[in-house]
Amino acid sequence: MDDIGKQFRDFQKKVEISLRNFPLLAASEAQNFFLDSFRRQSFIGDTTEVWAKRKPNKKREGAALLVKSARLKRSIRIKVANWNRSVVGTDVPYAWVHNEGFRGTYQRTASRRAKIKGSYSKLGGEKRKARKMNIMGVTHNVRQNIPRRRFIGHSPYLNAKIDRVFIMQLSKIK
Repeated sequence: MDDIGKQFRDFQKKVEISLRNFPLLAASEAQNFFLDSFRRQSFIGDTTEVWAKRKPNKKREGAALLVKSARLKRSIRIKVANWNRSVVGTDVPYAWVHNEGFRGTYQRTASRRAKIKGSYSKLGGEKRKARKMNIMGVTHNVRQNIPRRRFIGHSPYLNAKIDRVFIMQLSKIK
C-alpha cells in the first residue's frame, strides 16, 4: 500500500516539473506566431487577413511591409507568463495604429532645422550642428489613411497550437 503512495507522489512531482514551464512555453509560442505574421505578411485569426500592399515606391520596392528599421518587429516580447495569464505585447507607440489601422487627421507642429548663432562654441571650439527646432504657433493638419495590418490579436489557430504544446508536455510525463 505504501508503494502505491510513493509511486503516486513521484508521478505528481513529474507532473509538476513538466508543467512548471508551460506558461512560458505558451507565451513563447504566441510570440513566435506573432513574429511569423511579419514573415507571412498576413494574420491568421478567424480568417486569414492578408496585409494591404503599399503604394508604389521605388525606394521601398520589394521590401517587407511594416519593417523599415525592424523596431516594431523586435519589440514583440513576453510581458507576463504565469498560470493566471500570459501576455505578449509591444511598447512601440505606433504599433496600435498599424495593428488596427487609422483613417483621419491629426495636427503636427511645424519644425525646421536651424543653426545656432556663431559657427564655433566658446567651449572647445567645436563646430555647432544644425538642430531641429519647433516653430511656435504653426501647425499642419495631416490627413492619413493607414490600412489595418494586423500582427497581434486573438487567433483560434494560435489557441490550437498552444493546446498541442500542452498535450506534448503531458505526453512527455512517464
